Amino acid sequence: MTTIKNLVYISSWDEITWLLDFTQEYFINRCMIKWDDRTEVRQWIHQFCRDDVYIWNGVTVAQKGDPSWPQKLTPDEQRCYILFTNQEDQTMFLLKYASRFSVVNFDSDLPKAWRDSRI
Repeated sequence: MTTIKNLVYISSWDEITWLLDFTQEYFINRCMIKWDDRTEVRQWIHQFCRDDVYIWNGVTVAQKGDPSWPQKLTPDEQRCYILFTNQEDQTMFLLKYASRFSVVNFDSDLPKAWRDSRI
């Protein structure tokens, strides 16, 4: 886990289970953000988001014998999950970036985002 100002980067589902307060509501989005655009998004989060924002890469451990294990053990080049703790922050993000970064909204359904990450 890495924390920079109000942005927390989470590298595994296990970290999520220890770090997040599951009594709190999170506003979850899967985004396809290219490497070159990530600095811009990080700066936007620092400048405009009032509360904490969690970024999770969705990497999962492959099952034994799974032929696609290399893709599952390394972060996707673009896919990440952004969990907002403030719905207004999420709304501003969607207004600015939804059309640019192919955003899929999971509302506050973290198990649904987890299942999506395993595809």
